[in-house]
Amino acid sequence: MTTTNDASTPSSPSEKSRHILVENGELERQRNNEEFNQMKLRLINTIELFNESELNNQRLNEQVALLKDEIRRLERNMDRTESISNLEYLKNVILKFFVLKSTPERLQLIPVLVTMLKLSPEEQVQLVRVANIPIIHDENLRSDESPSQQITNGLTPPSWSSYLNIW
Repeated sequence: MTTTNDASTPSSPSEKSRHILVENGELERQRNNEEFNQMKLRLINTIELFNESELNNQRLNEQVALLKDEIRRLERNMDRTESISNLEYLKNVILKFFVLKSTPERLQLIPVLVTMLKLSPEEQVQLVRVANIPIIHDENLRSDESPSQQITNGLTPPSWSSYLNIW
């Protein structure tokens, strides 16, 4: 009886061991591919989580900046209520600021206004801008008449609202 060796089964022991090694190598490669794919998915997930946390951090930093600005504004408001106890002095300083003709004199009053009104740096810049604008004098104003007399005579003094448009 002759036995025919099947092509799929190795006949010698060395061929069998080679075949087992190849099968083991193939199984190891498949396990490595599966592990690689799992690691790849974990990496993608980690990257997504990192991007989300970066966006969240950016949003939180913006909120922190806004809240700090709001806290500063509220602190200025509280300080302002305390410093406005001398309302007559504040009224005189504001009136002087608008009545003065000379820009340098008006600029000298700005630190007083900033201190009394607890103005923010942006508000201070606006006030400096207003102080640098020359006052428009009405030729109809007569120096011998008070503003109330001029109004009753039909002459109107310069309006304070012209300053408000600048702010």
